[in-house]
Amino acid sequence: MCGGLSDWALLFGDLNDPENEISRMWRSKKVEILHPEFELKPRVKYIGIPRKFVAGTVLLKDQDLCAENAKVTLTGGRKKQTTRTDSFGEFEFEGLPDGEAFTIKIDYPGYMSQSLSVQTKTNVYLEDILLKRPSKK
Repeated sequence: MCGGLSDWALLFGDLNDPENEISRMWRSKKVEILHPEFELKPRVKYIGIPRKFVAGTVLLKDQDLCAENAKVTLTGGRKKQTTRTDSFGEFEFEGLPDGEAFTIKIDYPGYMSQSLSVQTKTNVYLEDILLKRPSKK
């Protein structure tokens, strides 16, 4: 075979030859089965199967502005990740496991925190999340 593994869209070989490149890849942790929950024992494995994502846009309701640099925290399952919104108020968490429940918490100075529950049965786009200022008493 010419070139490295990254040069190939498909890789074929003899699984009975333990020294064959395809045999080494088959045994490695780099390859995975699509939909292992079906327990089909497929003869095809994949590298880099896309994972679920959760994304959204955070806006300041009283100013009709994007909430740039808002702190967004994702918790749930075995994950806890924090990111900041970009200049458009957008955030994204990628590579999430399928079918798990998560909580998204958004914090921005001078505004009330907001928490949202999501489940990654599909990719989740939360669209516009409006942050409000605390009410004055």
